[in-house]
Amino acid sequence: MPSVLFLTFGCKLNQAETAQLNHLFTSEGYELARSAAQADVVVVNTCTVTGRSASKCRQAIHRTVRENPRAVLIAAGCYAQVNAEELAACPGVDYILGTDEKYRIFDFLNDLEKKKTPCIQISRDFPKQARTGTACFPGHTRSFIKIQDGCDRACSYCIVPHARGPVRSVPLHAVQKQARYFSARGVKEIVLTGVHIGDYGKDRDGQSHLPELLDCLADTPVRIRLSSLNIEDLTDALFTRLEKHPRICRHLHIPLQSGSDTILQTMRRSYTAREFREAVLRIQDRLGPIGLGTDIIAGFPGETDDLFMETLNFCRSLPFTYMHVFPYSRRPGTEAAAMKETVSPAIRRERARRLRLLGEEKSSLFQRSMPGRTVEVLFEKQTAPHRFNGLSSEYLRVEVSGEGLHNALRTVVVEECENTVLKGRLVGGPAEPGCGP
Repeated sequence: MPSVLFLTFGCKLNQAETAQLNHLFTSEGYELARSAAQADVVVVNTCTVTGRSASKCRQAIHRTVRENPRAVLIAAGCYAQVNAEELAACPGVDYILGTDEKYRIFDFLNDLEKKKTPCIQISRDFPKQARTGTACFPGHTRSFIKIQDGCDRACSYCIVPHARGPVRSVPLHAVQKQARYFSARGVKEIVLTGVHIGDYGKDRDGQSHLPELLDCLADTPVRIRLSSLNIEDLTDALFTRLEKHPRICRHLHIPLQSGSDTILQTMRRSYTAREFREAVLRIQDRLGPIGLGTDIIAGFPGETDDLFMETLNFCRSLPFTYMHVFPYSRRPGTEAAAMKETVSPAIRRERARRLRLLGEEKSSLFQRSMPGRTVEVLFEKQTAPHRFNGLSSEYLRVEVSGEGLHNALRTVVVEECENTVLKGRLVGGPAEPGCGP
């Protein structure tokens, strides 16, 4: 039986798509390899959102070729879509497949022979409907459901629209089918993912149908976690569902990117700092204390010391519970790549360091506020004899003493915070999703 290894880089959407690719391969009689050295085929599902992510993909390709030069090597996804020539220059690559072509991988992979030159299959004509499928990796406690693909925005720094094309949604009935499929196989949490999940259904009639989708998923016995949302997605209709459906995790991720109106305008973001603050205050007012994450870009072209301090102070004033910080990365083909007022790499790294320190302070503050509170935890792994670690609805790591807790959804009273992990004790029996406060 031939074997395949998947190496996935980038976002949750890529993880969802790798699960679909795994299903394609297992349907063709492949088994999962444990390492590149054991694999007949290695699929690198690539990311190109930053220069660093692209570099990691190339490093993985080089490492795979060293470990197993006989393996058929497939580079697929976003990096392949926007820069196939760069990947073709990597020795040992046999196939380069774009973001849509990777779903038709067996249209091109006819044997397990190495190629003298890479087979490149890239299309600029994206399908009208997002591709998806019912697939998950065995043994996982959480699964990702891709509900949409593509982006119609024009942020000046972002390469994703070039890689993913316009907004396309997965039909509602297909999302429901996936949720039921995962639930029937013991999955306890599903993560709704896409490029912009708040745009779900907009390709149909210009309106977001995410609230309607949440209504339709509410009866499925799984916990539901939302991936990234924009502030314009935080409508009364969505807040009503977040308040109404207890199965939805008490966790939102809202990208800010900059706290400076000057930089936000240069980035071509669709809001001001004041509008972002008002949205966060609305979250607090409607939902109370929740896990609240954000993304920040440090050192964007034109960001002076004063403008950076605007961002730093703005972030300090908001109740973020964690912050994902990225030094600005120039992506060829974007508007920002041609901007002249660049910030030196050293200053970008230093500003990112300061923002990350602030993020760590905010994470610690949120964790220290938890003792005495009751949370719902999905246990994912055993860390020591009689010790299990899991993820709370608020996106916090929690550890308890117990037996046989893998993939168990339980109610926990938090007793203490030790480093970045909460320690607690179990309360009662198995929890229904959404039983926490």
